[in-house]
Amino acid sequence: MSKAKSFKKTIVVAAAAGMMITTSIGTVSAGQIYSDSTVGISSAFDRYANTLAGNDKNAGDAAKAATSTDAQKTTASAGKNVAEAKKDKTSEENKVKYPDFKDKCLVVTEDYVNIRSGAGTDSDVVGIIGNNGIATIEKKGKEWTKVTSGDCTGYIRNDLLLFGDDAGAYAEANCPKQVTVNTETLNVRTEADVNSDCITQVGSGQSFDVISQDDKWVQIALDDETNGYVSTEFVDDTYAFATAKSMEQIQAELDAKAAEEKAAEEQARQEQESADEAEAEDASDDSQSTEDDSYTPDQPDTDSADQSSDTSDDTSSDSSDSDDSQNNVVAPSGQTGVDLANFATQFVGNPYVYGGSSLTDGADCSGFVMAVYAQFGYSLPHSAGAQSQYGTRVDTSSLEPGDILFYGDSSIEHCAIYIGDGMIVHASTEETGIKISSAFYRDPLCAVRIIGQ
Repeated sequence: MSKAKSFKKTIVVAAAAGMMITTSIGTVSAGQIYSDSTVGISSAFDRYANTLAGNDKNAGDAAKAATSTDAQKTTASAGKNVAEAKKDKTSEENKVKYPDFKDKCLVVTEDYVNIRSGAGTDSDVVGIIGNNGIATIEKKGKEWTKVTSGDCTGYIRNDLLLFGDDAGAYAEANCPKQVTVNTETLNVRTEADVNSDCITQVGSGQSFDVISQDDKWVQIALDDETNGYVSTEFVDDTYAFATAKSMEQIQAELDAKAAEEKAAEEQARQEQESADEAEAEDASDDSQSTEDDSYTPDQPDTDSADQSSDTSDDTSSDSSDSDDSQNNVVAPSGQTGVDLANFATQFVGNPYVYGGSSLTDGADCSGFVMAVYAQFGYSLPHSAGAQSQYGTRVDTSSLEPGDILFYGDSSIEHCAIYIGDGMIVHASTEETGIKISSAFYRDPLCAVRIIGQ
């Protein structure tokens, strides 16, 4: 009997006894081998028998290869699972709550922080940045970080900065928010309700300070006196972050302030000289009148004469059609209005201060207009309502640079200087300071022209 046949017989007996047989491919059930052979699965019976007899090397090799392949698959599968687990872990580690701040840092200080040319306090100061100032991280070190903010690039100490999610969380809790309109025209309403009255319309790209906010509505400040509600669907959230100022910018501001003070001193000197000359002239006239003996008690004094003249002019203006027609002719502001508008825009970014009238240290809306016009020799009161009574009324469809626009609901509450191309410059709010806006961010109540009159 051949060895293979002997093994076949053994398998049959073992199967009947429920025994296990050890083969080159491992320990298997004899019953399973027998059962497989009876249904003709690739002549399993003969193949197993030959394998046991050592006659079928290919079958053994194939079994080993199959076993090896299965092991490789198991190892590869395990490796894949480990790689995926590592990937998930890395993804979780890289997940940030405030992605907008991923490469940003925020300055947290009570005043200003120096930006230096190198990573050390012995390096030159190239700029400054204030509290809530935002910067882009160029290179983060252990103690100093190289940043860029505005037109300034340099180094700031790490202990004065917040990075990434820390900066985002701080900004969300502490920094004033703004929204920017992302649609062509957006209604601003009196209440957080689509059925409430529309105050005005604002346009794409315009930014406003946020007073309050929920999921559907944002309350915004239109100016220092007026606010309204817009839909959150048509605005993007931003922050009113400060940016750095280079030493060159600071020096230019100081020069402008010095020039402003010098101009004010010169104006005061000229006014004093004019007053002295007028006083000397009056004294000379009085002396001449006494010498000529031409003065009589019935002759009105100078103030009465002036008052009489004013009354006469007013009466003439009211009763003469010719005079009325002439008064309605508005002279163009000309190049002086353009000069004034250009002069006013250089103070954009300076602070809003209620009751202030400094172009550099802070002004409110009427204080800003008053201070700008003073530089061109015009004396205006520190009141938007009072300023509207100066100059000549002009239609808002024929505005020229240098004209003053006035805003409010039923009475004048805010004023601004028209700079051309449908834009104004004005001291808006404490959050935005002096800025440029659309002249029709809300409907003007009226406009006046002072220059050229």
